[in-house]
Amino acid sequence: MKNTHFLTCLIAICLLCSLTSCRYERVYTYTVRNETGVSIKINPYEKQIIQEKIMILDDDEEFTHEHISRDPSELYWAYDYFNHPLFLEVIYNNEKKEVFPYEIDWLEDSLRVALEVYLDTSRIYSNRNPLNQHNLDKPFIFTEEDYENATDCGGDCE
Repeated sequence: MKNTHFLTCLIAICLLCSLTSCRYERVYTYTVRNETGVSIKINPYEKQIIQEKIMILDDDEEFTHEHISRDPSELYWAYDYFNHPLFLEVIYNNEKKEVFPYEIDWLEDSLRVALEVYLDTSRIYSNRNPLNQHNLDKPFIFTEEDYENATDCGGDCE
């Protein structure tokens, strides 16, 4: 009888240990690489206020962030890394600029008009928008073409 209780208790402990060790975990890796030939600065904005997660990358520099999710229903995108900004401002070598809204319809009319010169509408909903990157298996790469296509600020961009 003692052996039966001992065996039952041992089985219960083993079962409990195995159940608590089975947890869901997924690692999302967000990587941004600068291959423009110049330094870049990425400013996330909420309305017209710069948020805290400013990113500065020299040429051929890379930034990587890992997010560990323990919730199987959670998805994690670049938009989440920057704390859900209204738009990103990318400044190339303090001489050229591009603006990437998450959704152009989210911009107020006055803000859209003010930023219009720096918006490339063909890129907003494409995979060339750093906020719309949903496949985090591949790094987002700023290229020389991005730098060439950015709008000249006519002086200091900041």
